Amino acid sequence: TLTPEGEDLLQRSLRIELEFSDLERHLSGQDERLTGRIKIDTTDHLAGLLMDEFNAFTHLYPQIELQIATNIEPVDIHKGEADMAIRISNSPPDNLHCIKVGQLAANIYAAKSFAEQADEKAPLETHGWIGWDESYAGGFTARFIENFLPDGARINCRVNSGTGLANALRAGLGISYMWCFAAENWPDITRLIPDRPDYLMDIWMVMHQDLANNARIRVFSEFI
Repeated sequence: TLTPEGEDLLQRSLRIELEFSDLERHLSGQDERLTGRIKIDTTDHLAGLLMDEFNAFTHLYPQIELQIATNIEPVDIHKGEADMAIRISNSPPDNLHCIKVGQLAANIYAAKSFAEQADEKAPLETHGWIGWDESYAGGFTARFIENFLPDGARINCRVNSGTGLANALRAGLGISYMWCFAAENWPDITRLIPDRPDYLMDIWMVMHQDLANNARIRVFSEFI
């Protein structure tokens, strides 16, 4: 436990750190060079979806390096932990510069072997479900999966990544919501209820306002 003096010193240090981050970000926002690095925060599924676009961008702008980090929890843009984030949300933050770049569909999926034996008319709560690791409850995918679980649903297992979710589905551990584009990569995963309408979610590119006019950030945003 910190003493009052130690707590005061810690708060002063944090304020200085934020001021340096603000200054660095402000100067970076005025950079007109099409060289350097762009730090991108996203998820493993979105990185896979956008990898062809990332590849095409690096061929068009070979002097710009993309640093792609896949994280379950969003990073702190204000602290400079990333230059931008590419995330799924239907309510993007209003204190950051946000650009809508697409839309994703989600539905309930299961292993084909599971779906073939399941009664698609049975109440959803009667099936075993794959949930999200509770230690990552702040992420959008975690909130989405947990919020749409039917009341009384039985959780067979929990995962903490899109890859883990796909593998759990393929193994027949239960059913779960999953992004349609990701599920289509696995021939042994199928929709539990074929005619069930999709849930639609937006994809956003999120950055600090100070970086919106940075040359390499600007051309990347326009390209994607």
